[in-house]
Amino acid sequence: MKTIKSIITSAFMLLLCLSAQAQAQTSQFAGEDKEVMALPDSSQTVEIGLPGNTSEYCYTWTGEDIKTDVHQPTVTVNPKKASNTYRVTRTGPCGVEEDEVIVTLKDSAGIVSVKPLKCCYSAGDAISIEDFEIVTEPTGYESMVTLSPTTARNKAEWIGTEDTQDITFKLEYNGKTSTKVVTVKVFNDDLAMTAGQQSLSLKDFIKDLEKVKKQVAKGQKLADMLSSLSSAATPCKPEANLDFAFPAGRSLKSCCNGKEVDGFSIDGPAITLGITVECDFPTSLTIPVIGGGLYINVAVGVGAFVGPFNFKYLGKECTSATIPFGLYANVSGGLKFKVPDEDILSMQINVVGEAKSSIVWVVGEGPQWHPLDLTITAVGKVVLLYGLVTEQISYPLMSVSLFN
Repeated sequence: MKTIKSIITSAFMLLLCLSAQAQAQTSQFAGEDKEVMALPDSSQTVEIGLPGNTSEYCYTWTGEDIKTDVHQPTVTVNPKKASNTYRVTRTGPCGVEEDEVIVTLKDSAGIVSVKPLKCCYSAGDAISIEDFEIVTEPTGYESMVTLSPTTARNKAEWIGTEDTQDITFKLEYNGKTSTKVVTVKVFNDDLAMTAGQQSLSLKDFIKDLEKVKKQVAKGQKLADMLSSLSSAATPCKPEANLDFAFPAGRSLKSCCNGKEVDGFSIDGPAITLGITVECDFPTSLTIPVIGGGLYINVAVGVGAFVGPFNFKYLGKECTSATIPFGLYANVSGGLKFKVPDEDILSMQINVVGEAKSSIVWVVGEGPQWHPLDLTITAVGKVVLLYGLVTEQISYPLMSVSLFN
């Protein structure tokens, strides 16, 4: 019986070994080939091999710069050549097996591909590295990639329904640089307009126009009252002004949460109400017989503005309503030459200083304060024959924003 059991056991072990050998031909117990980045001090390390049952097998690793126990299923090595081969011998119930793994040392990392995760941007949007799927060679260096620029192109730089912008991705490692350029689509909501048609009720329009005419008439009354306060002997002349801009509508193509959308925008009225007091103080320089001459011109103005209101529909998530309002004040001083009827001929040059601040209220988000803008401008103006010829030239001297 012992002989029969021994034969059965030997046959069973033979089958197991044959099966194990067949499996060993298709498996790698040395692990997959690997790549590792070179460090300036050559201290780079990488773990190779595969975890195994050490009670059944005995391992022996050979190769350069093995840092851990060579009789373990996995070892840590310190490769220093471009290509490093490590061999492992595994001894077990079925005999001796051999396998090897190659570790490649790379001296620089590169960007393999960059895939945008957003279809588009709106002008002024932030461009983040998280907006792209980046693959590096070797892998694991995606977090070191930077991009430029980080803001979608500003609307002041281009005009059109849509535009493209190049984004440069850069990976610097070990003194070497890898770059890749990706082009993204940018929409400008304010300038991206096509010929849009909006329905308008004539009856409602006439009603609204009547309301506007009444408000303009009230403004004119105020202007007449202020003008009546001045006389020919008074060098100062107060004036009131009311400006009203009618609304307009347009259709537009835009970007909402990284997706292209079609929508429309309606600009509401813009109203500016101001009061200006202008004074012309005569000098000793006059024109004989004709009259008139050189005057010192000083003007002070204050006012308020509301609008233009804006309602923008770009789908459920990106619809917004904006209501700007603010105050302004200006003061100017300079020289003015005029004949007795200044509408026939007047020429002047002034230095104008203006302060302007505003609040933009985005419905649902609350007010957003804009900075206090201070400007100083040189202005030259000529009026001839009751405005038949009017020329004005402005030259900015200084501009600064406070509290931004």
